[in-house]
Amino acid sequence: ANLPLKLLKRGKVRDVYEADKDRLLIVSTDRISAFDVVMMDAIPGKGKVLNQVSIFWFLYLKSKMPDIKNHYIGEYIWDLGLNPKEIMDNDLPGRSMVVRRMDKVILVECIVRGYIFKEKRRLARAIFTPTTKAEAGHDKAISMKKMAAIVGNRELAERLEKLSRKIYLLGRKYARKRGLEIW
Repeated sequence: ANLPLKLLKRGKVRDVYEADKDRLLIVSTDRISAFDVVMMDAIPGKGKVLNQVSIFWFLYLKSKMPDIKNHYIGEYIWDLGLNPKEIMDNDLPGRSMVVRRMDKVILVECIVRGYIFKEKRRLARAIFTPTTKAEAGHDKAISMKKMAAIVGNRELAERLEKLSRKIYLLGRKYARKRGLEIW
């Protein structure tokens, strides 16, 4: 995007802009990333689909877990001080969201897996595999002990694992009712 906002981070598929001191604008692009490489070609409309899927899950999980807050505010791009031409020229409707700026970001990716993909076999109990969130290259799998050191304490690490498992199970249950599997 070519916006008059400060670009804070260009990720593999999302760009993060400073909207103001309390809010960020996240733009989901059509870039393709595989094995931590951003491909030259893009898929038209991919960013809109990715953004709408993310918004759905933020709202769904908020309805199921109201005591757990997330950073999602809404799709309020029209009140960011951008003019309509900038909004439309950058194709922002449908592919962007406004989020709360957080004081602290947890630098761990919490992954829950319910299947062994190669064997296409569902696990009796989903496994939790935290990883580092690498700026470049592959994320690295880490132990719970290492996760606790990164997030600051064992209690927070255990809480993140518990929440991650709960979110996975809620998503899997929702998808199954619709004939889909979340791996």
